[in-house]
Amino acid sequence: MTQETYSEIYVGMSAKRLLKENGQPYSIRDKNGMEEYTYIERVTNGNRLVYENHFVLYVQDGVVVGKSTTQRSEEHTSELQ
Repeated sequence: MTQETYSEIYVGMSAKRLLKENGQPYSIRDKNGMEEYTYIERVTNGNRLVYENHFVLYVQDGVVVGKSTTQRSEEHTSELQ
């Protein structure tokens, strides 16, 4: 998932469509009766990780009910495996 594809996801979208258009998430966790789908975009420069965008979609009863995003960067960039 990228920032662009994340921006196309809307509250009310079916989870089925979300998965069809974006593939399986990095993780799915149960959060108080909701599912939390996490997608990660890794931005690199050569073989070095510059930062990661974490896109979180909240799904309840098969429908996206919320979303959030955070950006994580390493003080010391690490080499990708």
